[in-house]
Amino acid sequence: MDTIECTPSAVVIWARCWPAQAACPACGAWSSRVHGSYVRQVRDLPLGERPVLIHLAMRRFVCLNPACKKVTFAGQADGLTVRYQRWSVPLAGLLAQVALELAGRAGTRLARALGMAVHRGTLLRLVIDLPEPAVTSAPEVLGVDDFRAAPRPRLRHGPGRRRHRPGGRYPARP
Repeated sequence: MDTIECTPSAVVIWARCWPAQAACPACGAWSSRVHGSYVRQVRDLPLGERPVLIHLAMRRFVCLNPACKKVTFAGQADGLTVRYQRWSVPLAGLLAQVALELAGRAGTRLARALGMAVHRGTLLRLVIDLPEPAVTSAPEVLGVDDFRAAPRPRLRHGPGRRRHRPGGRYPARP
């Protein structure tokens, strides 16, 4: 079942990931009891300006912990797949960097030039989903702005000054 097809539009890889056991994502208990299998489609980094699509056969396991709410769960290919994600881990990292630097239409154009088709809304969502950077120190406490605290002088219009009016009209002098 492990084959590679090179078509003019894409590189398609058929592979399988058959681990003997996997850890339940909910409770962490290891299970070797296989429930079934399924084929998952994962997009990967482009190869020679052509997109790469991996058809990955994966195993589903039964959680053996009776207190766990998960009955079955899917095993993951370390370094390649993450739960509920249709991109490989390297492709997701590269798209997140493109989105962080050039979100929106500019990021879409750069991704297309690199051989990755992605919508601008997806790039914006990737920026929103990025974790907050860790704060290394507390921010500096700023003082009161001296210029804003002081009262402002009022401009007085004496008899020799005229106020500017829109349209160039001035009030007549008494």
